[in-house]
Amino acid sequence: MRKVLIVDDEPLVVRLLSLTMPSTYETIQARNGSEAIALAEQCSPDVVLLDYDMPGMNGLEVLRRMKKCETGKKARVIMVSGNMDDAHRDLAMSLGADGYFAKPFSPLALLQRVTDLLENAPGSFAQRVGGSSGAEATDQVRAASRMAIGPMTYFSQATGEENQDMAMTASHPASSQTAA
Repeated sequence: MRKVLIVDDEPLVVRLLSLTMPSTYETIQARNGSEAIALAEQCSPDVVLLDYDMPGMNGLEVLRRMKKCETGKKARVIMVSGNMDDAHRDLAMSLGADGYFAKPFSPLALLQRVTDLLENAPGSFAQRVGGSSGAEATDQVRAASRMAIGPMTYFSQATGEENQDMAMTASHPASSQTAA
């Protein structure tokens, strides 16, 4: 059974990510960076869905440390962030991330990316993109990400209001509907 380690300090995001994964995947949950590193070494996940911004040890530091240990080197890592800045995405990709999703994101697009990573296990995404150099691959990742960015209305639990924002979306009718 494939293992997916979900790392996020927000319980609602952890729940959404867990529900996104099919029942054929074992999901393991960590609420912070230290717990994520310990679980990665213990459970050898196939894929890690890693929050970029967490208190204490942030996602980039977790990624750096995971890529130094044997089990972490094998895991495919998708960064999940509230920041859509190209510099954040580029830094994560340069440290070995295999994907980057900005919150809010389409669960269907994320599931497709996880599936793609599991089907094409050897090498990182940047290494697999048409034999391109690292810089060319990063440009292709950035271009593909921009094509998937579009307006999305979502409900904010913090303010109780609907918000319009730019978000990672798939070309699926449900991805542009208001979440309740």
